[in-house]
Amino acid sequence: MGRARGQQQSIPLGQGVAERLTESLVGKNFHVFFDSFFTSVSLARVLLAKRIFSCGTIVRNRKGFPSDLKSLPPLNKGDFLTRQDENLTATVWMDTRPVAVLATNSSPLQDNCFTTRS
Repeated sequence: MGRARGQQQSIPLGQGVAERLTESLVGKNFHVFFDSFFTSVSLARVLLAKRIFSCGTIVRNRKGFPSDLKSLPPLNKGDFLTRQDENLTATVWMDTRPVAVLATNSSPLQDNCFTTRS
């Protein structure tokens, strides 16, 4: 699945793998979920153009991630910030440390939010 010997890297390895693994899903409105190794703004846009929705945790310093979510103001546990660009939604939620999520399969609007404490 890796790059062929001597092949120039035009897209990130994780994106190339994800694109190959989702080839059979093109145009079928499937939802795929990734971890932070695969998730990127460019992959989310490529898959959305193929009618494949995606969601995954993302490293906040990835290219294309909203710059105002890269360095955060002080947040309390449970607080979150959301930014949207067309069908792409970026959310940073504060747990014990910030958790960033990038999605094309959700709305940034908060319908129902449940908090449970043990």
